[in-house]
Amino acid sequence: MKKFFSIIALGAMTLSLSSFTNSDEQIEVDLKMDCMNLQHDVYAAYLSNGSTLDEAFDAAIAAYDSCVS
Repeated sequence: MKKFFSIIALGAMTLSLSSFTNSDEQIEVDLKMDCMNLQHDVYAAYLSNGSTLDEAFDAAIAAYDSCVS
């Protein structure tokens, strides 16, 4: 459950970045939002396919890390 709330907290931090007006900063925020959406999709897909919470969390974090780097 702790891992689930860390995903929620990371989402909230990403949303707080969306108030930037500089176009370069906005592009970075948009990229992070896309990566966050990917992370949530991977997490949900793993859970719906019968994976454990830990497996789903690890896959979601790996997807996010790959996306932003």
